[in-house]
Order: sequence, then C-alpha cells, then structure tokens
Amino acid sequence: MKIGRNDPCPCGSGKKYKQCCLKRMNRSEYDMIRETVTENQSNDKIADLLCNLYRYMNEKQWMGACHATCAVLYVALKELGEMWNYALEKLMQVCLRLTIPGY
Repeated sequence: MKIGRNDPCPCGSGKKYKQCCLKRMNRSEYDMIRETVTENQSNDKIADLLCNLYRYMNEKQWMGACHATCAVLYVALKELGEMWNYALEKLMQVCLRLTIPGY
C-alpha cells in the first residue's frame, strides 16, 4: 500500500506524511550527517569521518554490527584528539536524526 502525501505519517507523529517523514526520506543520510555536524561550524574532519564510516558500513553490510562499528568509531574519533567529546555528541545527534522521524 502506497502512502499518500496527505495521509497520516506511519511513524505515529500525528503529522501529515508530507510534513514529517517524506522530507526525511528525500534527504540522503550523508546530507543529514553533514547538516548535523556543521550546525555549529564544526570541524569538517568530523563530518568526513562519519560519512566515510557510514559509507563503509553500508558497503560491508555492517548495519547492526554495533560492537565492530563502535570499535572502529572509537579509534577514528580518538585520532581527532581534542575533538573527541564534541564529535561523540554530534554522532549521537546524527544517530537520533537517522532513526527518529522529526528529531
């Protein structure tokens, strides 16, 4: 069954589909990552790191392999030095935006 633009959003937000998840579906994950990381004029290295890690996870079908993903991410973010805490905070925001409609 196809969801119409004016139908209630299947995520349960109570909004119309066009005002909720349709917008999210039209943006790429990479756009969402970059938007989240650069909201506060953050370091582009963090955005590049997260986009590359996300691309690698997709290519290797690592989605759901949380332990391996966390290990790779930990090492990669540690290499950024002082930016570690900030990068971790931004990563959490990216994860929320990718998984929770309207966040």
